[in-house]
Amino acid sequence: MNKKASGVKAFNTVGVVLAMSGIMTACTIFPKPEAPRVMDFPVPASLQHDGNIRPQSLRIDTPTASEPYNSSRILAKPEPWEFRVYGGVRWRDTSPIILRDMLVGAFRAGSDFRDVSTD
Repeated sequence: MNKKASGVKAFNTVGVVLAMSGIMTACTIFPKPEAPRVMDFPVPASLQHDGNIRPQSLRIDTPTASEPYNSSRILAKPEPWEFRVYGGVRWRDTSPIILRDMLVGAFRAGSDFRDVSTD
C-alpha cells in the first residue's frame, strides 16, 4: 500500500504544479498595453460636377516615398530639421497609400471619368 500511496501523492503533486502554472500564466506584473488608435481621412461622398462624364478611364498609381513618410506613424514637423512621432496613434496604412486612396475617392465622387482605378 505504501507504493500506491506514494504514486497517488506524486500524481497529486504533479496536478497541483500544473494547476498553479496554469494560473500563473494568466498573471503578469506588466500592464496590458493599450492598442494604438488608427486614424483615416474621410473620402467625400459626392462632389459637384458638370454632368459630363469623360469616356476615358483614369488610373492612379501609388506614389513612392522615402522614410519617414513611407510609414503609418503620424508625424509632426515643428522645425524644418525635426520630425516628431505621435505615440499611441497611427494611420490606417502608409502615407503614399492614403494619398492614393484619397485621390481615387475624390475622382470617383466627382464622377468625371468613366472609370477610376488603382495599380
